[in-house]
Amino acid sequence: MASTAKDVVIRQALLEDFEAVLSIGEMYGGRDYLKTLYLPLLENKDTYAVVATIQDVVVGFSMTTTFDGGLTVMRRASRVHEKFRGLGIFHMMKEELEKYTREFRPQVKYETLANTNKVDHLADRFLQSGFQSIYRRGIMPVMVRPPYPLCSTESSATEPAQVVDVKQLTHQDLSLLFQSEERSPRVFPRRRLFNFFLGYRLMDANIQNILCDGGGGFYSLRRRSDISTEHSQVNGAAQTHNNSEKSSNQFSTHSPIQQDINKGLDPESVNHVAMVTFFFCYRTLTGIVCYVDVYSEPHVSSDHLREHLRHNLLNLQRLFPGQDGRLTLAFDLHISKDLIITSLDGFGVRDVLLGQEQFQVLYERIRES
Repeated sequence: MASTAKDVVIRQALLEDFEAVLSIGEMYGGRDYLKTLYLPLLENKDTYAVVATIQDVVVGFSMTTTFDGGLTVMRRASRVHEKFRGLGIFHMMKEELEKYTREFRPQVKYETLANTNKVDHLADRFLQSGFQSIYRRGIMPVMVRPPYPLCSTESSATEPAQVVDVKQLTHQDLSLLFQSEERSPRVFPRRRLFNFFLGYRLMDANIQNILCDGGGGFYSLRRRSDISTEHSQVNGAAQTHNNSEKSSNQFSTHSPIQQDINKGLDPESVNHVAMVTFFFCYRTLTGIVCYVDVYSEPHVSSDHLREHLRHNLLNLQRLFPGQDGRLTLAFDLHISKDLIITSLDGFGVRDVLLGQEQFQVLYERIRES
């Protein structure tokens, strides 16, 4: 006898539902993160998850995560077994999650969703539901197959003053960067992060979700040469003499760019951050997946990009030695995709995946009271 909507029961997801939820089916084209994140997400106080069951068999799953200190909610990882679609299970799970948010998270003010250009045809539906498109970034997936050379075949500077020094971000570093009224608008022009398809405000409450198990970040400071005219820049356009002069004047109020190699950022050096990259890597049923989100001020030297890519490839090799994986780079649209391809090529990473998403889009709406 065929199942009907009346047979569906929605309840809170349990840790012991892990295998049943995974059996619903693979999601996101082999990038499904639930194999790695199901248990920690369910143990996270900011996550609420439900399953749909029919005769005690799990046939659907969905969850919400709150961030921005509880101001924002996002529904994630929703899925229904293909044999039970058409019964309204997605809607029932959505309603249960909405009910929980209203009752137990009354402080939530914003709701977000993230998509790619592959569902741009649904944009009108999102807009009609009150969502606004607030952030659009480029994305590019590539396959990485070690061993790959750790030194780029591109020529690089050997003078100490020209070397791009990439350091790992600490909680204190990122907090200083978020609070910097000078740097954060230049490095994060939307005053937001859009990492791993999650849109974060620049708030300390979010740092635990960014610098976490499997996730972290790197930063680099402007060199003296970055302030002068350069012919090879992240946006691929040569800076004019006037722009160079303007940049030099802009930074003339600061002392020379110096940082103790054994220390992180301080209130002075944070004003010279040129580029930040965040990574999040995990294992799926089909292999290794790593997201690298790139942020930079305009007109920064391409040397920064190459060094950040090198550090992220080293990090991927450290986390998953000798294993193939899928690396997805996300970047603001002033960063040249061709330059990213050229920089990866210098490390022997040449297998750009064709026919994949080219953009990711963050939508947001204000929730009704």
